[in-house]
Amino acid sequence: IYVGDTFKILINFLNVSKYTLEEVGITATLQRNSKTYESPILLSTKVNSLTPNENCQFSISHKVEEPDVYMLNVEIDSRTINHVISSYYSQLSMPIPPNKKRMLKRYKFDAKVPLSVSNVVADFEDYYIVESKVKNESNGLVFLRAVEFLPSLSHTVEALSFQNGESVYKKFPSFKPGEARNFLFRVAQRDSALEGRSYSVIVRDSVEVGSIKLGWNYPMGDSSDITMQKITVSSNQSSEVHVEIEDLPNYLVLEKPKALVCRVWNRSGNTLHLNLSLDDSVTQGIKLYGLPDNALGTIEQGCFKTFEIVALATNPGIQKVSGIKVSDDFTNSEWLFQEIGELLVKRE
Repeated sequence: IYVGDTFKILINFLNVSKYTLEEVGITATLQRNSKTYESPILLSTKVNSLTPNENCQFSISHKVEEPDVYMLNVEIDSRTINHVISSYYSQLSMPIPPNKKRMLKRYKFDAKVPLSVSNVVADFEDYYIVESKVKNESNGLVFLRAVEFLPSLSHTVEALSFQNGESVYKKFPSFKPGEARNFLFRVAQRDSALEGRSYSVIVRDSVEVGSIKLGWNYPMGDSSDITMQKITVSSNQSSEVHVEIEDLPNYLVLEKPKALVCRVWNRSGNTLHLNLSLDDSVTQGIKLYGLPDNALGTIEQGCFKTFEIVALATNPGIQKVSGIKVSDDFTNSEWLFQEIGELLVKRE
């Protein structure tokens, strides 16, 4: 099944026992792998009784909005009535003991996006050209409704087509299975001064410029929209400040702290007054601790200063040392380094 499809399921419940079933409750819920997903109740109904070989049918339909692995759970509760036993308890003027049964059936299926997007970014001096290739990965026709570039907060965009100044291509004919088309976007750095805004510039070794949003329809009328993965490019500004590790060790031992001496270079054409901090959001297999509280201070152009930090490896294998943020008091700029080195992590 593909995202945007509406699936329809016919549930046929047949009483194959020799006894009458009473108070038959049927519930159908939909689960998925995502932990934040609330399982909707697609069906909740009751049947008073079902005699032997009698059946009942129910229909369920649901539109799938997001890609994931789904599980349809159909649960049936009932009470069995044995007429011989019932007659015996009736003669004794005693209540009939309950004989409840429960049955659960599970149906697993994948929901996939029918379209794939691959991006190629060309870096020019003042802007980027993003070429997005959209391909129909499904086994049926897809009517592409829109291909839109959603720029990040620090960038602007326009589609390179007859729709000048817009960031979206609209209304295309059908895409056959396996068919692909290319779309071009011109992405530029947003000029905060022209917009009357003031904010600090965060410089990273990679920069998010935006993402592609797709809208499509199926031949039967179902439609859907989805935003694809973020598009990042290498930053051409990160060379102003550089962080490196002196005497990189051959390896780290898992969960054993190791002191590392780091060097911060000023490669800009100006004097910088630098501070250090950590950003845990980009660290994975190696955690960093013990960053000095005091500022690095003034660093002249072409010079460096050293500082010591403690690395604690939490996962084995080849891991990146990342998460060091350097800020400059003079220009109100920040540099976030998502990789200052790679280290092999071994178990002791």
